[in-house]
Amino acid sequence: MEYNKNRYLVIILSLLSLVIVLSILTLVIQNSKKTTNQTPSNPTPTYPPVPTTYQQSQTRLTPMLTSITPIIDQSITPNLTPIEFTGVKEEPIPQEMVDFSKQKLSLMQKLPLKTEDFSIDFDYDNDRFVVKLNPPHEDSQKKFDDWLKNSYPSIPKDLFLFQ
Repeated sequence: MEYNKNRYLVIILSLLSLVIVLSILTLVIQNSKKTTNQTPSNPTPTYPPVPTTYQQSQTRLTPMLTSITPIIDQSITPNLTPIEFTGVKEEPIPQEMVDFSKQKLSLMQKLPLKTEDFSIDFDYDNDRFVVKLNPPHEDSQKKFDDWLKNSYPSIPKDLFLFQ
C-alpha cells in the first residue's frame, strides 16, 4: 500500500513538471514568433560611415562629424504665383432656381402642416411632399391648388404626392 502511494505521488509530480515544461516552451516559442514577425515601424536612419582614421590637424576638442551638419541654401524661395483657374466654372444661378429652393426650404421648415382641408408632410426617400386631402376631395384639391399658387408659386405641383 505504501508502494502505491509513492507511485501515485511520482506520477503526479512528473505530470506536473511536464505541464510546467510544456507551458514554458509554449511561451518561449510564442515570444520568438512575435519578435521575428514584428517589423520596425520607423526605419533606422542611415548615416555616412564614420571615418576610422583622423587627420593630424584634428584634436580631441574638434567635433568628429562636422560633415553631417545640414546645408541650408538661402537662395531657395517658394513660388507664389497667383492661381488663375481652379477647375470650377462660375455660373450664375438662375433666379427661378433660387426662388424654388427658398420656397421649398420654407415649406419644409413648416412641416408637418395641417389645415382644415389638407395636411402636408415630406417623404425624404422620394424627395416629395405628401398631401393628404380631407373629404370632400374635390373641394380640398381646389383649396390646396389655390393655397399653393398663392403661398409657394415656385414649387411645381409634380413635387406633391396626393393620398
